[in-house]
Amino acid sequence: MFLLDGAADVNVISRRYVIQYDLPSLQEASLPKAFDFQGRKSYVHAAYRLTVRVQDSLGVEKDTTDIFYAVEMDSPDVILGRPWRH
Repeated sequence: MFLLDGAADVNVISRRYVIQYDLPSLQEASLPKAFDFQGRKSYVHAAYRLTVRVQDSLGVEKDTTDIFYAVEMDSPDVILGRPWRH
């Protein structure tokens, strides 16, 4: 499941999801500091370059590739923040 969050500074992916699908991480990426929804400090495990296909309300599809940061979260699997829109 995906969640769109226009206020999020980064794209986020569940650590459980990247482990389940054995996604390769970016070794050279610097990791940002993160905070959960309650404002508590969270840990970013790794960064991933992923391509996501999105579809608008008119049915137009587009692939977008961006960096996603893995954190501990149960749901959703992915939070699309501001970076993916560019």
